[in-house]
Amino acid sequence: MQWYFACPACTAKWFAPDRQMDCPRCGTPAEAAEQRPEPWKARKLLLTAKEVAAMLQVSLRTFWRLKSAGEIPAPVRLGGSVRWPQDTILEWIAAGCPKGEQV
Repeated sequence: MQWYFACPACTAKWFAPDRQMDCPRCGTPAEAAEQRPEPWKARKLLLTAKEVAAMLQVSLRTFWRLKSAGEIPAPVRLGGSVRWPQDTILEWIAAGCPKGEQV
């Protein structure tokens, strides 16, 4: 997991694979910096079918079968694209993957 840091001393922002990296600009210890698991700007809001299938650890074919059977939340359509809101998918998983729109 990548960690996002914001330095209180020099306002630098950086990513690090662990929580041990000090500020690259001024050397402020990582413990003093604001830490978040992922920045809201880098978070993906809409997921493709391939990304949702990867989250569920199923094949793309199984994912489309689940969608056809109405066992996953409905997608959002943007022109010719089909996407699933990440929050909806995460809530659905947290709820135990109920059938359909029961999130």
